[in-house]
Amino acid sequence: MKFIATAVLGLVGSMPALPLFSQQESVFGRSEQVESALIGILYDLKQNQQREKQKPNYSSVVAKFIDNDWDEAVLNQYYRVSKPIYATQVFIPYIDAAAAPKAFKAEAYVEARHWVIHYKGQVSPPVDGTYRFVGQADDILAVAVNGETVLVGCHPGSGLPTRWQAKERPRVTSPCGWLTTGDWVDLRRDKPVDIDILVGERPGGGFAAWLLVERKGETYPTDDKGHPILPVFQLAQSEPALAKGRAPMHALNQSFWHCKQ
Repeated sequence: MKFIATAVLGLVGSMPALPLFSQQESVFGRSEQVESALIGILYDLKQNQQREKQKPNYSSVVAKFIDNDWDEAVLNQYYRVSKPIYATQVFIPYIDAAAAPKAFKAEAYVEARHWVIHYKGQVSPPVDGTYRFVGQADDILAVAVNGETVLVGCHPGSGLPTRWQAKERPRVTSPCGWLTTGDWVDLRRDKPVDIDILVGERPGGGFAAWLLVERKGETYPTDDKGHPILPVFQLAQSEPALAKGRAPMHALNQSFWHCKQ
C-alpha cells in the first residue's frame, strides 16, 4: 500500500476561532452525489421528526444506537435532514461545529449541538489484509464493519456509555491525547463489507474527527517519538485537500479503498 507521510500535527492548547467552510469546500462531504463515496445523513437529537423540540439525552441515545447493532430505528425517532452529503473520508481538523448543519444546508433550523452524522456504504481495501481503524473525535467517533462495532474513539470527557472497549493500548497521539485503536478485521479486496461511521457533537463550539487506518504487517514512518504515522482512511484523492488545522500526524493514501453505496 503506497502512502505519503505529511508533517501535520496540531498543537494542544486553546482553539482559535476558525471560519466556516463553504458548501463546495465542506470537510463533511459534498452535496453533489459522487461515485465511490459514503452517504452521510445528519440527525438532530434535539428535535423529533415533526421538528418539535425534545430534551435530548445525547450520550444515552448515541450509545443505544451503537450497542443495538447500529439500528437506524434508534435515530429515526429524531429529525433527519432530507438531503444527504457524500464523503470520501472522515478527517476533520478542528472547526466550528456549526459547519456540520451548514454542510447539509440546514443551519437555519439545526443548531450546532446535539447532532450526529451517520456515514455508510460498502467498502473493500486496496489489498487483502488484516486492518484496524484508529481515530478519535471531539466529541463522537465510532465505526462498525458488517454491523459489528470495531472502534469507539471519543473525546476523553465524553463519557459515552457504550459496551465496546479497546483491546490494545493506542500508539498514535492527537490534539485530544491518544487516538483509540480499534479491533483487527480480516478484509479482502474482492469482498466488500458494510461500513458505518458515526460522528457527532454534544455541546457545540469546536468539533473534530480523525479516522485513520492500519494494516497489520505494514511498515509506516514514525514521528520523533517512534509513534507510527498512519494513513487517512480514504476512498479517493482528497477533494478538497485535507484542511489545515489541529490534527494528528497522518499520511495520505495513494492506493484508495473501494466503495459503493
